[in-house]
Amino acid sequence: MHGDETPLGIEVRIQNGVVRHGGGTEAWKAVFTSVIPVTIVAVIIALMAWSLARRWWRGVAACAAVPLAILAAELVLKPLVARGHPGGGLLYPSGHLTGLGATATLVLVLVGFRLPRSWARLGLGVVCLFACAAGVLAAVASYAHGPLDTVAGLPTGAAVALVWVLVVDAVGDASVRRARALGGRPVEHPMTSDG
Repeated sequence: MHGDETPLGIEVRIQNGVVRHGGGTEAWKAVFTSVIPVTIVAVIIALMAWSLARRWWRGVAACAAVPLAILAAELVLKPLVARGHPGGGLLYPSGHLTGLGATATLVLVLVGFRLPRSWARLGLGVVCLFACAAGVLAAVASYAHGPLDTVAGLPTGAAVALVWVLVVDAVGDASVRRARALGGRPVEHPMTSDG
């Protein structure tokens, strides 16, 4: 439905149910417009600071996944799909939820692999899942996006983040091989050492 501004019937029913049971629209609007962006920025700054403190350059470079995911949603996918909002602007996929999906994925990849206990990894996964669910609820309950727009944003962000991390890792591995070939100091793989 390229360029269609009319939400699907199921989307309207879901949105009405969320609004009816989810509380005040204004509170969710504040979560969507303020809490989600601030949380994304705070987590990325924390991940970058943590990576810098560990002198883990791949971790720092991986943090670029979030802005790249948002740019992919805003500059490529939204114009391509052209699903407009009745009030103006493009909806699909949600840039906020794309950023949140990329951030959650980055946290799980960068931090989750370093946690020593499986229960800690599970706990981190639950926190990330809860944050994504709250983001979807905020987007739908505030009428900023329909359910389809929000649900599409999460895997878009996750996919871009995973691809970017793989690119960073491949470039890092290539530079390690080049350094070894030139007689430089070997560097451990980022998932098994502090980089």
